[in-house]
Amino acid sequence: MQNKKAKTTAEVSRFYDRITALGCMIHSGAQAEIHHIAGHGAKHNKVLIGPKFVLPLSPEEHRLNTPNATHQHRQWCDKWGRVFMRYDPYGFEKALFVRLLIDYWLEYGEAPPISAMEFLAMMTYRK
Repeated sequence: MQNKKAKTTAEVSRFYDRITALGCMIHSGAQAEIHHIAGHGAKHNKVLIGPKFVLPLSPEEHRLNTPNATHQHRQWCDKWGRVFMRYDPYGFEKALFVRLLIDYWLEYGEAPPISAMEFLAMMTYRK
């Protein structure tokens, strides 16, 4: 379910700045931009997850290559994460997201701005 009025807060903007500084999740160290896994306004079980359920991806992986994460989602996940896709169409991105949270903690020494309820909703999300 999409929420058209989802706004990017200062906390979320800081989160975006920090995770893009970590670089692309596919090509380590590459310049990154924000990919919203379920869409910016996505909700799951009435919990807004869209603004924080993101991955830093290179422009090529995000939108320029074929397949890419935005326009050919299923083919892109199949290319990079075939084993994860067997049970959950978002399994590959969820695994990368968990890795991102660990990298964030290690780099900045603090937890990302994601509540337990948001995390649970993200991990159980299915379109």
